Amino acid sequence: PFGGYTTDVPYVKQYFVGGANSMRAWAPRGLGPGGFQDSLASNAVNNFRLFQTGDFKLEMNMEYRFPIFLRIKGAIFMDVGNVWTFKEDLERPGSQLKFGAATPNSDSGLWYYPFYKQLAIAGGMGLRVDLSYFIFRFDVGAKLRNNFPSFRDTKAPESAWWNDFRNIDTNDFGFNFGLGFPF
Repeated sequence: PFGGYTTDVPYVKQYFVGGANSMRAWAPRGLGPGGFQDSLASNAVNNFRLFQTGDFKLEMNMEYRFPIFLRIKGAIFMDVGNVWTFKEDLERPGSQLKFGAATPNSDSGLWYYPFYKQLAIAGGMGLRVDLSYFIFRFDVGAKLRNNFPSFRDTKAPESAWWNDFRNIDTNDFGFNFGLGFPF
């Protein structure tokens, strides 16, 4: 934050994840912060309400690129990360960066998990058109592990965090077009 008259970093300077250069299975600003799940933005009708930002960002991207034909190349990738707030945000429960064991919140009944349990994982593949000066990317990412468990009122086992692809939903995938390499 700047000076003594504000306690928050300006919105455009806050960290976010998602999009063509970050967690490619999520829309920009659509993941996090922490274990927070925006119920209004989770369906296809309201997914333009994406403004989830935080004060701390942890992210890792891995990508294996291989030639296919002439200037067409393929890629297989995996993205791991999330953002968190430093202070507890009452409007976004579970968004705070926490260490230690999972604890229940007495007010909401939700369980708050440490940051490493709130790391989301995405995997996918893409095509690269390499024109020397420009590289066009077409990526499809799948949400493999969410930043929150599938049920929130009790301490969740590890299996509750992973996506079950027996019931495939279009919200489980992200389609991205990019210019240049993602990192």
